[in-house]
Amino acid sequence: MRRFTLSTLRDYGMGKRTIEDKITEECSFLTKTMETYAGKAFDVTTILNAAVSNIIVFILLGKRYEYEDATFLRLLKIVNENLQLSGSPAALLYNLFPKLGFLLGLGRKLLKNEKEFHDFIQTTFIEYLQDLDENDQRNFIESFLVRQKQENMKMTHGGFFHKGNLIGLVDDLFSAGTDTTANTLRWAILLMMKYPDIQRKVQEEIAREIGDTQPRTDHRAKMSYTDAVIHEIQRFGDIVPTNLPHATTMDVTFKGFFIPKVISLNLMYYIEASFLCTM
Repeated sequence: MRRFTLSTLRDYGMGKRTIEDKITEECSFLTKTMETYAGKAFDVTTILNAAVSNIIVFILLGKRYEYEDATFLRLLKIVNENLQLSGSPAALLYNLFPKLGFLLGLGRKLLKNEKEFHDFIQTTFIEYLQDLDENDQRNFIESFLVRQKQENMKMTHGGFFHKGNLIGLVDDLFSAGTDTTANTLRWAILLMMKYPDIQRKVQEEIAREIGDTQPRTDHRAKMSYTDAVIHEIQRFGDIVPTNLPHATTMDVTFKGFFIPKVISLNLMYYIEASFLCTM
């Protein structure tokens, strides 16, 4: 499933010029939307989420939503709510003590949002199934459905290519892809506001190397300062510092330590005292 996902994402432009063209196009929509505020203060969260999500939607569904589209805004709200709930103190407590779930009321809201989001995905791919053309695959969902059809011809149950996995894949790609990139952009805007001198140097390099044209990946080699600033933003505004929670699916012995099945595993940072003394 992982191999199929990566190869199919590449087929639809991931890491290629085709997706760069789409990103450039979406950037134009984003900047025009920002310009409509005419210098007035506004919250960038929604439009940044919408712009980033549209790139994901293009790969998954082969379409684009307007930023004011009611269905699109509802999906973004659901994804944002679930991400906020998943990272809340209540969620951390629930992971440690699952039996407290009924007291926290967390699960009901998460499940309600998940159901609404999954219903949207289900409705969408059923629409694509009605129009499916094996010789003209236009997006990730259609490629999955074609592969599912091929697998069903080989075996009775279709293996990994079933509805549940498709819904899970679309959910993961949409949620994770939107939140990480949009939050990085929010950090970038915040830090440029906080450090105007750095913002000015970046602007000068952009004007010198790019001018009035659209930024392209090819410009990166000539823009060492801007490239360094972007990397520092990503370091400073760490989006998922400890990664997502993991659990063992079976009993395992690792380096002499026995870890039972269904044990929660989390990344723990350890810094030696000798290193701290040199800071």
